[in-house]
Amino acid sequence: MTKKFIVFEGISGSGKSTQVKMLAQWFETEKIPFVQTHEPTKGELGEKIRELAFTPDLKGETVERVQMLYILDRKDDIEKNITLALKAGKVVIADRYFLSTLAYGEAFGVSWHRLLDAHKMLLGNEFPQPDITFILDIDPMIAFERSKQKEAPTDYFETLERMRKIREAYLKAGKHFKDIHILDASQKPESIHKQVSAFLK
Repeated sequence: MTKKFIVFEGISGSGKSTQVKMLAQWFETEKIPFVQTHEPTKGELGEKIRELAFTPDLKGETVERVQMLYILDRKDDIEKNITLALKAGKVVIADRYFLSTLAYGEAFGVSWHRLLDAHKMLLGNEFPQPDITFILDIDPMIAFERSKQKEAPTDYFETLERMRKIREAYLKAGKHFKDIHILDASQKPESIHKQVSAFLK
């Protein structure tokens, strides 16, 4: 398989985790070595992000600072997991990556240039780039209803108005970066997985 770094993006409730799971199961069946990553991670910074995200006012933090924490958490994940896996010849399946930072930041008034500069400053110019990114696009109302049905509490970003802004930012990003495919996430998971698999073969 030529595509070694695969990323799934989209608003909450778009089905990213489902597609990551289905792809992982396919790789297991095909005996393709892989690792999975998820942002935020389960590390110290990831836990700090979760703590902030599940408070109504972000505890006074700005959205920009939260995105900076995401970048630092990503740096830790790159150093401890992603780079090592890629060097070992394994496929990396990521549930969110740098496009999330750009989309969420853009939706709340933080420019891409600012966030990309922060990536370069904190991660270096050569931080790993995905070979392919899938944006799971869905009507925010459908995603919002899905999120409400979860047993887990919703976070600061999971309101209908905010999800609409984030979706718009994702669609904008999809037109400006290479190797990005926007998939209709209102389809059945099996149909989406079939499309994903076709892109990877």
